[in-house]
Amino acid sequence: MDALIEENGPFRLDPAGNVLDRETSWSNVSNVLFFEQPLNVGFSFSTDPADNNMDDPTATANTVKFIQAFLESFPDLKGRDLWLTGES
Repeated sequence: MDALIEENGPFRLDPAGNVLDRETSWSNVSNVLFFEQPLNVGFSFSTDPADNNMDDPTATANTVKFIQAFLESFPDLKGRDLWLTGES
């Protein structure tokens, strides 16, 4: 959530903790999608105990599956430039 509020998102906090619009947000010039990986970090979760032992190859495969499913759900976004970045 830090990146959403403090770095990349459409909002910022003032010194008093009030939420304000960020005029220079990436969301003003592009579509931005935040997702968490691997499973069971941040707000993501799974009820399958096997997901607690996530390795890099499995997390990568899950990310590819997610992107494919996302583009199937939103076909108007297919063919557009795609930039991937990470935050930890």
